[in-house]
Amino acid sequence: MTASIAETSALLEALATAGRKWSQHELAAREELLNLAHSLIAALEMPSEFVHRIGIAEPAMFAAIRLAVDLRLFEKLSEGGDVPTTVNQLANTTGTDVLLIGRAMKHLAALNVVAEAGADQYLSTPLSNTLTNPSHRDGIGWTFNATGPSLRSLPAYLQHTGYKNPSDGSDGPSQYAHNTNLSLYEWIDERPLVLNIFHNHMVGRREGVIKRTDHGFYPVEEKLGKDLRADKEAVLLVDIGGGLGHDLEDFRAGYPLLQDVWSWRIYRRILHNWMDEQARKILRQLVPAMQRGYSKLLINENVIPDVNASWWVTTMDWQMMAMLAVHERTERQWHELLGSVGLRVVKIWTPNPAAESLIEAELDGNEKVVEQSHRVNQ
Repeated sequence: MTASIAETSALLEALATAGRKWSQHELAAREELLNLAHSLIAALEMPSEFVHRIGIAEPAMFAAIRLAVDLRLFEKLSEGGDVPTTVNQLANTTGTDVLLIGRAMKHLAALNVVAEAGADQYLSTPLSNTLTNPSHRDGIGWTFNATGPSLRSLPAYLQHTGYKNPSDGSDGPSQYAHNTNLSLYEWIDERPLVLNIFHNHMVGRREGVIKRTDHGFYPVEEKLGKDLRADKEAVLLVDIGGGLGHDLEDFRAGYPLLQDVWSWRIYRRILHNWMDEQARKILRQLVPAMQRGYSKLLINENVIPDVNASWWVTTMDWQMMAMLAVHERTERQWHELLGSVGLRVVKIWTPNPAAESLIEAELDGNEKVVEQSHRVNQ
């Protein structure tokens, strides 16, 4: 059954309102529009259409996109510019079967990945053009070859373990899917090509989304620019686990006035890669370096709300289960984890339900808890 006309009309009105916000460049308006669009599809879609979409149409699209990526079909469409490229041209330049290429392009056009200009004639789209960029193109390779098998094997793995929540990163769904005894990162390290596409994928995931350093997300000047220490022995920001330094570059570009001031602030990310025991060990290394009432720990992570969790956050939770046998934490779980090492959550900053959060934490006022954490760390 589909939703009532009244429910659908309310969604359409909400879409119109969100559309006006987006046209005025309001923060998180695009994400709100996207969530409402998903809700509209859910309201209109029949059960048979739902099953066909998730079970056949989208897996077929993924396979066709992987084919197009392997054969560099999107690059060839992009090179054509405004002039349509024929299926015959694509097949001839790639040395492949014209019938196969035609079927792939037809499905990709039906799902708006490429544009159909006529019978067996196609043009690039903004989406297909982005898939010529290694950061997005390699995201297809990573999710198809690494994440995909782990997720598809997850039901069989859970049945095998008696439906226990995965918690062993050395014997989890990923190892079951890829028939290996290696941890995920060991498995990646043994495969240089996989390592390269993984790094490119991590870069691509950040493009176009709301950044922690965007104005309106976290009040940087108010929180980090207040009462700064001026001595040259101090530092403004320490980025721990920051990959290739993307966030530091964004910070430097967004807040140039703070670059001439020195202070002591700590930033931490990627705790979602670890279960609580390992996460505590990491956090306990940071606590001794912090000053009460001055230092801040900024944790860039997904935070699952108690109600109305977005599909993006819940998808990340299932990805972490499949790949590392860990989980994204709820707000309550973040409070408990940080509290156990002598830290307290000041505030969780989330621009919209579909975005990553920034958890602002500092040393707890209870010195006994902090002292106990120090002793454990020694």
